[in-house]
Amino acid sequence: MNFASGPVRALLRDSVMERAFATLRARGEPVALGQLAAKLLALQSPPSPAIARRVVAAFVGASAAALPDPIDLASFEGDRAAHADAPSRVESRDSDGASVRLSRAEFVVVDLETTGLSASRCTILEIGAVWVGADGRRQPFSTLVNPNVSIPPAIRALTGIDDAMVADAPPVAEALGEFLCWIERFPCASFVAHNASFDANFLARGLAAAGLPPLRRHVLCTRRLARRVLPELRRLGLDRLSYHFGVVNRAPHRALGDAEATAEVLVRLVDLARSRARVETLEELFALNAKTPAQVRKKLGPLPDGPRYLFLDPVPA
Repeated sequence: MNFASGPVRALLRDSVMERAFATLRARGEPVALGQLAAKLLALQSPPSPAIARRVVAAFVGASAAALPDPIDLASFEGDRAAHADAPSRVESRDSDGASVRLSRAEFVVVDLETTGLSASRCTILEIGAVWVGADGRRQPFSTLVNPNVSIPPAIRALTGIDDAMVADAPPVAEALGEFLCWIERFPCASFVAHNASFDANFLARGLAAAGLPPLRRHVLCTRRLARRVLPELRRLGLDRLSYHFGVVNRAPHRALGDAEATAEVLVRLVDLARSRARVETLEELFALNAKTPAQVRKKLGPLPDGPRYLFLDPVPA
């Protein structure tokens, strides 16, 4: 199935999914899982039964195996209402203009396993994510992905994932659709990853290839943040940071295991940002994360203090 077959690009993270869900629920009749999944993903036809069940389960926050078909949407009204008042897009400031306090910040920590390092030549093999609530609650997401290619020996050795394990897994487009449904439940959460540019690049290419909209989230990189608040550490890999903080990774080099470990590292880095850099708001945390390292600034040379032209090439006499 091709996710681009319907008007999927209309599926923005405003409230399109919620409106589709509310429209079907207002009818007061049970809805087939395939029909509901098609509405949520703005598809012209229902996806396969297995994918429909996984997509709906991710959206309503229930076990896929426990979902009846057809489903009575009224029974999930309370679960969906918990997120009904959430803002439609991630902002670093409240509606009154005040910056969000870190004590109220939410994060979605993501990790991908892939068939290689190049986003242009390789593909996603596994998606793992953990929502970290302001009150410390956690909500995990995990799915294997069928890459439709043989998994390279080096990747099999690193992750333990082999061709047999992904034979019945959803293809990339369907897995990403499921991931979008899950992350829609946490519209206030910022996107976090270790070496975030790697994961964000694979996600961006995968979503574009599937005809799905991009994730419009603030991005925080735990490696960059560690460089700011732990300048005494020379190695900033996830394994080194986990060791430094005493975090146990229950499944290294698996997407959910690494995402859970990164989430624990994030919590400790935020605490250090508060104590060492006097950071108290989400806006300040992103500003700290985005600061140019001293060695990069030295390489760039002196920069203007204010708006003005900077000529990088020799000016003709």
